[in-house]
Amino acid sequence: MATAPALARALDTALDARPTAITVDLTDLSFVDSTGIRVLINACRRAGSEGCSFTLRAPCRSVLKALRLTGVDRLMVVDEVPQPR
Repeated sequence: MATAPALARALDTALDARPTAITVDLTDLSFVDSTGIRVLINACRRAGSEGCSFTLRAPCRSVLKALRLTGVDRLMVVDEVPQPR
């Protein structure tokens, strides 16, 4: 929740540049709450409306579980890089 505004600003800035694709690297993220999920959904929707693909890359198991439970994995591409055991 504390970092969601910074993430939203960063994604808005990236989308303002009109890219054809955005990949959000979640490698170092160990937790996501509903506020962070909302930011990702809003950015994905904006990207889609602007013809930009939106991918989440390398979520850890707990973040991937949250993305699946909330259905986010059905709204955007989640690139599951194998995680060490």
